[in-house]
Parts: sequence; C-alpha cells; structure tokens
Amino acid sequence: MAFLKMHFVFFACSFNIVTCNMQYGTPLPTQCDNNVLELAPILYIADGTNYSNCTIMGQPGTIIHGEIVTSDMKQTGFPGVTILAGTLVLEGVLLRAGILHIRGDDIAVRNSTIFTHYPWGADVFAVKGGRVNFEGVQLYQEGGSTCSVSLINTTAILSSTSVSPGWNFEVSNSSVSMLNSSVAVWDDHHMKLTGSIVNLTNSTLTVGHGYFTLSDSNATLSKSSIGVYMGTQGMSIGGSTVVADCDSSDMAAFWMGNGNYGQGMAISNSRFTFHKCSCDISRAIKIGGADWSGIRIDASSMHFEGCMSSASKEEHAILV
Repeated sequence: MAFLKMHFVFFACSFNIVTCNMQYGTPLPTQCDNNVLELAPILYIADGTNYSNCTIMGQPGTIIHGEIVTSDMKQTGFPGVTILAGTLVLEGVLLRAGILHIRGDDIAVRNSTIFTHYPWGADVFAVKGGRVNFEGVQLYQEGGSTCSVSLINTTAILSSTSVSPGWNFEVSNSSVSMLNSSVAVWDDHHMKLTGSIVNLTNSTLTVGHGYFTLSDSNATLSKSSIGVYMGTQGMSIGGSTVVADCDSSDMAAFWMGNGNYGQGMAISNSRFTFHKCSCDISRAIKIGGADWSGIRIDASSMHFEGCMSSASKEEHAILV
C-alpha cells in the first residue's frame, strides 16, 4: 500500500511538474565555490544566505524564488558584490545587495523587489551587455545612498516597474523600452541617456533639481513624459531624433516645473516630430514660470503633425 502511494505521488508530479517544482524547489546552494555559483536548469528556493562577492550563473531553465541577501553595509561596512550571469529567471525574489551587477545573456526579474545599499559610487547597480527584462519590479537604493543605476551596452525592457536611484540614472549604447513604468531621480542628481534607443509607453522619466540630457539617441514617447521639477540645471537634447504625442491633457511630453532659475531647455542638431498637439507648442514642451529662460533651438527642426508648417530655427529663444 505504501508502495502504491509513493508511486502515485511520483506519477502525479511527473504530469504536473510545474506545480510540484514550485512547492518542492531545490534549496539554492549556500556555498559559492571560487566566487561562482553554477546552477542547473531547475527551480531553486533561496533562504537569505549571504552571496557577497559571488557570481550566480544560470542557464536556460534556471529559476530562483525566495530571498537573496549579500553583505549588509549597515552591519559590515563593506560592499557585497553580487553578479547575475548567464540565463536566469528571478521570480518573486527579495534581493538585497551592496553592489549588484547584471552581466547575463538573458536575465528576467519578475514580481520582485531589489534593494542596493552602498553609500557612494557610479557602478552600484549596473546592467552590462546582454538582455534584461524587469516585469513588476521595484528597484530602490537604500539609506540615502549616492549611487547610480547604469544600463550599458544592453537591451532592457521595463514593464510595470519603478526605479528610484539614490543618485543618477545613466543609459549608454543601449535599447530601453518602458511600459507602464517610471524612473525618478531626486535632489541635484542627473539623468543622462547617450547613444541609445528609448521607447516609452505610458511611462515617465523624472528629475528633481538636477539636469536631464538626451544625446545622439532616438526617443519615442507614447502617452509618456520626460520632466524636471526644478529647472535649476536645465534639460538638453542634442544630436537626437524624437517622436512624441501629446495625448495627456494636463502634462506636456517634455516639461520643466520651474524654469526661471536655471538653463531652461536647449535643443541642438535634433529633429522633433509631435503628434496630437493641436499645433500648440505648450502641449509638446512646457517650461513653467519662465521669464528669461525657455526653449533654445539651434540647428534643429520641430514638426507638428497636421499643421501647415514646421518650426525650423538656426538659433532662437522661445518662451512658453
């Protein structure tokens, strides 16, 4: 009878492998031999073991669920470095790291929360190369950190995801797609996108008192916006092609909350195409409270779909 019961359980699991694995996943190994933890194509359950200075290397079929912890800066004073590599899925994970790098071929993070905590540095959370997909993810930098989030030479997809860097947000030579997502940097820190393709849908990029720069890039905004709350350091777009709509009734595609204390918005060697703006530049670009500052256009063009003519200026200041 016992034999028949065991046989039945095995039979049921063999035809319901996903359910069985989710319930009885293999514990994630606690040892990171030679600083590399090579994983099999199965489901692992993490229980909070310290993976400081460890490369977690997956392959197609590797899934991790649970809690992954690296050294806690508040307790140790040293930055734990964790690297996600290979092909890997993090599903329902709480990940706390001093420094986190993603250098995988294809990394997916779903329905998870990521905290990094290191008090300074430009390379605290970095995605370098490969492809990464964040779906339903909240990324924070704890403890008033002055740290950066960087996307470098990668393809990144953000869906229903929020990113709150402690310092700067920088993208270079990458393709970034955002759907129902947001990235916000605060205080005097900046957001810089260079040599990249950026597609925003129902998404926002927001800066506090710092500056926003888009250079040598292509950007498409659909029901989305890019804004600076206090324009003390301004917004700059150069050598870029931008296509945006003005679907929002209360917010321009590009906006600055208070432009009269700073540089305003500078556009150079770029081409803008706006849709659904009713030929009204203030629905496309809005600089709040501007007196002497505003929009400066140099060797660029600005086309409003459906209007009789486009605006093309060698160098001209427009106050809106």
